[in-house]
Amino acid sequence: LLNGWYDIEGSTRFKYRWTEQEFSVWVPQDTLSLDLFAKASAADDLDGDTTVDVFLGKERVASVLLDRSKWKMYRIFFPGRITERTLCRFVVNRYYCPKEEGTGEDARKLGLAINKIIFAG
Repeated sequence: LLNGWYDIEGSTRFKYRWTEQEFSVWVPQDTLSLDLFAKASAADDLDGDTTVDVFLGKERVASVLLDRSKWKMYRIFFPGRITERTLCRFVVNRYYCPKEEGTGEDARKLGLAINKIIFAG
């Protein structure tokens, strides 16, 4: 994990991390795709879709429509096999801040909740 990650939360049976609106990871060499087990904010008052754009360097390689109602596995394919460890950046089109919305004291700007990332070769 690189930039844009909050501390681990959850129970001993199910842990996850919230991200900021923009976050990044290193993708290992020989990776063809990655799976994210994730959930977008479930705030009922958010209008419109929640998406995440995926970048390798400056190139957008994917845009994924997210489900705010449940945890879901999302598979992201890269345009080819990653030939060397590469920075992968994710940008969520919106964040949710409980304090700004008046639903709590949490002032974090939350992007996605992520339980696991799986790199596939």
